[in-house]
This record gives sequence, structure tokens and C-alpha cells, in this order.
Amino acid sequence: MNLPLFITLLFLLQIICLVISTMAARNEKGKAGYFLVSGRLGFWPLTMTLIATLIGGGSTLGAAEEAYRHGWIIFLYPLGGSLGFVLLALGISKKLNRYNVTTIAQIMEVAYKSAWLKKIASLLSIIALTSILIGQIIAAHKFMNSLAVSNELIFLAFWLIIILYTAAGGLRAVAVTDVLNGIFFIVALAICFVALPSDISLSGYTGGPSYDINKVICWFLMPLLFMLIEQDIGQRSFAASSQKTFTLAALTAAFLALLMSLGPICLGMAANSMAIEVPLGSSVLICAITYLTNPWITAIAGCAVMAAIVSTANSEINAISSNVSQDFTDKLKLNSIKVITVLIAVLSVALSYLFHNIIDLIIISFELAVYCLFVPIMMALFKNRHHKISAILSLISGGLAFLLLKCIGCEIVPHPVIALTASLAGFGLGELYSCKAT
Repeated sequence: MNLPLFITLLFLLQIICLVISTMAARNEKGKAGYFLVSGRLGFWPLTMTLIATLIGGGSTLGAAEEAYRHGWIIFLYPLGGSLGFVLLALGISKKLNRYNVTTIAQIMEVAYKSAWLKKIASLLSIIALTSILIGQIIAAHKFMNSLAVSNELIFLAFWLIIILYTAAGGLRAVAVTDVLNGIFFIVALAICFVALPSDISLSGYTGGPSYDINKVICWFLMPLLFMLIEQDIGQRSFAASSQKTFTLAALTAAFLALLMSLGPICLGMAANSMAIEVPLGSSVLICAITYLTNPWITAIAGCAVMAAIVSTANSEINAISSNVSQDFTDKLKLNSIKVITVLIAVLSVALSYLFHNIIDLIIISFELAVYCLFVPIMMALFKNRHHKISAILSLISGGLAFLLLKCIGCEIVPHPVIALTASLAGFGLGELYSCKAT
């Protein structure tokens, strides 16, 4: 690979993002401007920033690795996320907006009249989003190492630029840079596929169906359900210039995200089919591109993967900051919020050195939030009367099921079925208690 070209493109793209996002965000004032763009986020920025939440390290590097081992079944991961966008577009986003809140966790307070439920929901959201953020940083680290970019100063300098513009510009900076990174990713992906040999065949694929059914169901179901309760997705719904704009953007993002996810999956299967050697710790995706193209194309493709990772990471940083500064205190000034945003990102970079797996870390973070929060939040959207005890029992039941399944496991019934049933049963018990009490 052409390392000088890769490093030049990598830093040039992010420096351009830093300059443009700073200019774009300078007119945004207060928390409403910083976290919600004052409700003025238009169609294309909204579409690209929605895509960015799904197409990151998991849907590029992680998907290529799973496709190398298991084949097309990993397509369920982006399919689940895209269907989540469709459900949001078909009405769930409208129901979220009826609460007139700024974070998803605040729905718990408004619906169930409990500030503590809001804080617990926000804490679970922070844990899940931080895990996803760490997953993106791990993906970037592993990817750069597989490209022989092992200098830690380069890695840290790269993330410093991202942290600076994300903290300085808020959601406006995230949206603008997602557009830039997204365009670069699409163009680079097109260049890469044009440069591929015309005689590539997947007929020699030797990956087998030896996969864990629980893992496969989680690949599909967790992204789907998490999209409906995720803070950064909710943030975009609240920030959209209109409900129609969000609906069109979500449907467009669902289609484009599915299309974009096919590239890494096909290349992962091609690497297996052509028996391309993948050294331990290396990226299947970059090994396939290196083998099938030339050093220049590999450098461009490598930079595109990093752009996809960045687009997901800066979204998570802003969403975590939103939870921290709006669900636990309303008294922080904007400069203090920016400092908190920097600290969150720096801590996540530090924690990334303690973990290694990408997809598993992301899926576990999905499970924690979904098992605890999906049922009470959906009930808040679709029921007219809300009882605090129902939400509490649902949250506790889902959380206990999550812990037990991770400690003990179950090979007979899929884990999501058990945990969501437990959460729903807890909610039902709360409803029975409330009916008897009245």
C-alpha cells in the first residue's frame, strides 16, 4: 500500500472537516444549537448523518471479517439497522417528537413521572453508546496496524482532530463532516470496485454455516430495535427541520446504507473464495483490496474505511455528551459542555486499549440497552396511560435477563426472545399491580 498517500489523505480529509465544520457551526447558539441544530437539519445532512450511525467499523471491517467466515448471513446486521430506519420513518419518529424532549431518556421522565427513571435510562444509553464508540476506535486502531501504520502518535493525532471539531461544533459539525466523509466513502468505494478485476468469482467460497444462532439473531434484531431507542438517532429526529424531512431522509438512508454495506461483505467473501492469506490481526477487507488492486487504490480505500469509522464515532461522542449534560444537569454552560465532550472522547480512546473485538462489543452494547429500555419506551409511545411501577419492573426484568444470559447462557431459546419476554412480563406485572391498586 502507498503509505504516504494514505496518511496524507487521512489527515487532509479530517483537517478539511475541522475547518468546514468550525465555519458551519459558528452561528449555532446555546444547547439547542449545539445538540439539535435549533431544529433546522435539512434532508441531505440528515440522510448522511443517519447513514453514518450504521456504516462504521461494524458494517465495514467487522462485516468483511464475518463474511469471510460465515458468508451472506452477516448481511442481517445492516439489514436490521436499515429496517429500524424504515420503522422510524413509518411513524415511530413522529411519536418520539410528540414528547417535545431533547433526549430519549427524558421520555421516561415525562411518561412515567420519574426523574430517577430518566437518569437510569440515560446511564444505560451512555454505557451503550460509549461501548459503540470504543468499538469504532478499536476498529480504527486495528485497521491502521494492519496497514503497517503502527505509530501511536499518528493514531492519537488523528483522533485529536476529530475530538476538536466534534466538541467545538456539536451536531452541526457532526452533520457537516458526515456529509464530507460520506461522499469520500462513496466515491472511494466506487473507484475501488471499478479497479477490481472482472473475473472475480465467489463460487469457490468455503465458509460454512457453522454459526451461533443466538449471534445471528442478535446481528439482525439488536440493530433494528436499538435504532428505535438510540439517543443519536432520536437526536436527529428532534433536530430535523420537519417530520417529512426526517421520513424521507430515513428511507433514503435505509436504502443507501444497505447498498453501501454490500461492498465489504462481497470483498470478505471474495477473500475466502480466492484463498487470500489474512495474517493474524490483519483486516480481511484491506487484505482483499491489497491483493485485488494496486497500492494507490488500497490507500484510497483505506482512507474511506477510516472516514466511515469517524462518521460513526463523532455521532456517538455528541450523543453521549447530550445524555450527560441534559439528563443529569441543566445548569451547565456551553463551554463546560464542550469540555465534557472532550473528556468523554479522550476517556473512550484510553479505554479502547483494553478491548479487542468489534462486532461482539457493539452487539453487547445493543443488548444491554434494548433488553432494559425497549419495552418501557415503546409502551410510552403506544399506550395512553403510563405507570411508573410497570417501567421499573420492565427495566429490572430486562437487566436481570441480560446478566443471567451472559453468565449462564441458553442454547434452546434465542437470547433476545428470553430477555424481551422477561422485560414485557415485568411490564405486565406492573400493569396488573397498578390496576388492582386503583
